[in-house]
This record gives sequence, C-alpha cells and structure tokens, in this order.
Amino acid sequence: MKNLTFYCIFVFSLIFLISCESEVETVDKASFKYAYFPLIIGSTYIYDSDSILIGNGGQYRDTLRSQIREIVKDTFRSADNELIYTIDRYFRRTDKDEWSPINRWVASANADLAYRAEENLKFIKFVFPPELGRKWDANEFDEYQKIAIGNELIEMYTSWKSKIVDVDGKVTIQGKEYSALQVNLVDFSTSIGLRNANEWYADGVGLVRREIAIYDGDSSRPGDPWEIKAKKGFVHTLVLKEFTK
Repeated sequence: MKNLTFYCIFVFSLIFLISCESEVETVDKASFKYAYFPLIIGSTYIYDSDSILIGNGGQYRDTLRSQIREIVKDTFRSADNELIYTIDRYFRRTDKDEWSPINRWVASANADLAYRAEENLKFIKFVFPPELGRKWDANEFDEYQKIAIGNELIEMYTSWKSKIVDVDGKVTIQGKEYSALQVNLVDFSTSIGLRNANEWYADGVGLVRREIAIYDGDSSRPGDPWEIKAKKGFVHTLVLKEFTK
C-alpha cells in the first residue's frame, strides 16, 4: 500500500511539473524591436538637412540646406557601469565640401529603453517593446528651459510626450522602402504656438527621417497658417541619404 501511495504521489508530481513546463513561454526578442535602435561601432549615417528659420517678429526668414554625418565611434562605461556609445557628428553644405566636426553626442540602450543625449539634453527615444499607442515622457530635463534658435530663445520642449503612432509601417527613403516605426514626439497647438515633431526608425538602420515644426506667435491672426503668422520658430527636416555599417 505504501508503495502504491508513493507511486501515485510521484506520478502526480511528474504531471504537475510537466504542466508547469508547458506554461513557460519563449520570449520573441524580435517583438521588442531592438533592431530599430541599433548601436554598432563604425555605423555611419549621412542625412540631408533642410531648415527654415523665423525670427525678428516674423520679418526674418532664412533657409539652410546642408548635410549631417554621424559616426558611432566608440564606447565607454559610466560610473554605474552603463555601456555608452559616442557619436561623432560633422557638417557640410554640399557634397563637394569637406566635412567639419561639430560636436559629439552619446547614446545607450538596455532591455527597457534607449536614449540619446543631444546637445547635453537627454531624450528617451524608445521604450521596449514599442507597442502601438504606448506613451512615455521623453525629455529628462527642464522642459521650460529656453533654447537658442538663430537669434531667438524658444521654450520648444514644453509638453513633449512621445507616442508610438505606427509600428509596422513602411517609409520610402531615397527610393528604398524600409519597414519602419513612427514616433510622435509632440503634437499640440494653441492660439500662440504650435509644436509638432515626428521621427521614423527603420529596422536594422535606426533613424531615417525626422520632421519638426516649432512656431511662436500671437492670436491676432487666427485664420492664417503658422508658416505665415509665426513671429519666431523653425521647421526642420532630416532625411537619411547614406547608411553604412
């Protein structure tokens, strides 16, 4: 009888263990979209950059076309042992000009999020997995600080909150179609200002397009588009031209 009891306990224990094992799910890392924010030493990005600057009460308007090159150059460890990548950035007006170094940014990523520090301002670019509709506070700095744009100072980062608006979309860059993910960084307007910004990230590449529109004005011309009535601000478009790794 004792042997029978022991045998039954053994059998039920074995069934329990098997049932528990069957409930363990294999995590599909591809679903976390880590490849949309790759950090690989040697990767080089060249972007076409187009800007329209507005200032002096709307009287000053200037167009700037140029190119930006970013190279993921090296890594280092922070004080808390975080692996950080350095990104060297360069500027030139046209294809015929020599590249001139402008600054160095840094970036990092872990299982939960990815960030870049641009002009010493830290932006949470991704949260993993980037599900449709997911939101997060992107700016890890004082959102009311004023940023110099041309000869103007603008509180351009007020009320920024990132949101995934497309996960499995497509974007065509330089005639090539990419599987892309779109992040809306901010989208709001009042009678005295407009803030809108979007970024597109391609699978295995990273940032392939950025569009930003920042306008400040007044409420005296409510029917006019911001492109006309803005007293200060800018529009900027960044589009990938070349990518190598």
